[in-house]
Amino acid sequence: MMERDDEHFELDEEFLADAEAEEPDYDRLMDRVDRKKAPPGKKGKAAWSKLEDVLAERRLKRELEDFENDL
Repeated sequence: MMERDDEHFELDEEFLADAEAEEPDYDRLMDRVDRKKAPPGKKGKAAWSKLEDVLAERRLKRELEDFENDL
């Protein structure tokens, strides 16, 4: 197995300068996220709730048809 030679490992100075200069400001980002409000146009039932209503109507229609056919 070959050993790693740490003495000849060099980092590009430009790369280090860019990495240090671009530190993200997480506090400012979190403040913006906290202040963001939900869009004003969201009113009414959720999609899953609408789906449940449609499925319940179909089930009821099927059961009524079965009941009428048995008479």
